[in-house]
Amino acid sequence: MEDQFGFQTKVLILEGGERFPLMLQRSTGLPVGPVTDWAIASLRGKPIATSKRKIASVALLYGWAEKRRIDLDARFQSLNLLSADEITALSEHLYLNNSPSSPKKLKRTVAGAHHRARVDNVIEYIKSRASNFITSYDIDHPKVANANQRLGLIVGQLEGLRGSSVSIPRGSLTEEQCRELFDIVRPGSPRNPFQKRTQLRNYVIILLLYELGLRRSEPLTIKGRHVSIGRQNIIRITFTPNDPDDHRADNPSIKTKSRDLPISLELARSYEMLLRERRSNSKTMHGAKKTEFILLSTKDGRPLSKKSLDDIFVIIRENFADIFPIDFAPHHLRRTWNYRFSKACEWAGIEEKLADKIHRYFMGWSINSSQPSKYNEKFISEMAMKIGIAMQNALTGDSYE
Repeated sequence: MEDQFGFQTKVLILEGGERFPLMLQRSTGLPVGPVTDWAIASLRGKPIATSKRKIASVALLYGWAEKRRIDLDARFQSLNLLSADEITALSEHLYLNNSPSSPKKLKRTVAGAHHRARVDNVIEYIKSRASNFITSYDIDHPKVANANQRLGLIVGQLEGLRGSSVSIPRGSLTEEQCRELFDIVRPGSPRNPFQKRTQLRNYVIILLLYELGLRRSEPLTIKGRHVSIGRQNIIRITFTPNDPDDHRADNPSIKTKSRDLPISLELARSYEMLLRERRSNSKTMHGAKKTEFILLSTKDGRPLSKKSLDDIFVIIRENFADIFPIDFAPHHLRRTWNYRFSKACEWAGIEEKLADKIHRYFMGWSINSSQPSKYNEKFISEMAMKIGIAMQNALTGDSYE
């Protein structure tokens, strides 16, 4: 449960495994009716992580209104909505960092892209609520034209106040950093910062992220039936929203398409060793009987949480701050995979259109996704530099070679 000052967001697990986000009034612990109605109409079937972020943004809207003694429901019903000054104040409020670990006195602490997403979520809610009341009037009622005009002005003002979407993306690792990483996390390594009981599991996690370029949540969704070891060593990443077998409150979700991915002999061997090692730990052995998930907590045998996976990277970057980026996280390995893929396609001479299709398959992206160019920035910049130098050399009479 997350606290948005006067309101809280909570994920309700429905029968059948579906996750549904709720906004609760902190003083009563009860759901806020209009927000629940909106969530049912707009958020059912969407990834729970996305739905939670939208509800959290709306909770900030209600917390701001409560602090200023603004009755939002009355404003919507009367179609008076919000004034220009109130919109400016709301935008400032949406910069607040509402994380439990963040001092409440801090302001404008979230990044511009984060603020932009919050504003967009609030706009979505305001437009939906206002439209419900507008459509309750006859089309020629004088309130309709005024309300539509006011709604347009509010949306335009909020869009103009959104934070910049420009952010510094996490980079990839160099070849030297990758060698250092695997020397560190190799089970039994004298440099390994993890407890002996977690070393093999953490090594498997790092291999999965590095070899397959998986998103942070994807290793946590892998079950025994998704792994095939034999003539071909394959792991299947399966899109299973609202998995009824997953009882984690903050369950990992997969946004990308299902796909079969080849794995190395080293990962296959390590996976089989992990299965054998789990049988020697009474807690993981007991937990493995209750779940098909592969990656388990060594403390209680439950499926590993996203926070526990994040902690692996926190420990690495804190113990080896001179080697890895200060924000070292799973996404660095995803970007590293994408760079390695582009280099491999260049080396193999694969035609660009075919390489693009293979790239999308490996990452689970749709044909219309713009992600390939986003993740190829490092390789593209290197190629641009090579071509630019070649052109300059040609200008001065030197060979392109």
